[in-house]
Amino acid sequence: LRNGYGFIYYPHNNLYFHISFLEEGTNFEDLEEEDTVQFYITTNESDQEIAKGVRLLKTPIPKAER
Repeated sequence: LRNGYGFIYYPHNNLYFHISFLEEGTNFEDLEEEDTVQFYITTNESDQEIAKGVRLLKTPIPKAER
């Protein structure tokens, strides 16, 4: 997490996200590595998968359900 962007670990790929892709009410400054987030996957102009609608989950999802 730096300079307004970050990456979300997602099986087989790390998904890029930009601060502008955060859900309303989610503050970039509150995000830390290893946080559990909810998001949806879409593609950018280069047809690469990215994360949008990113929001911090207060209760982590158990690893078995990820």
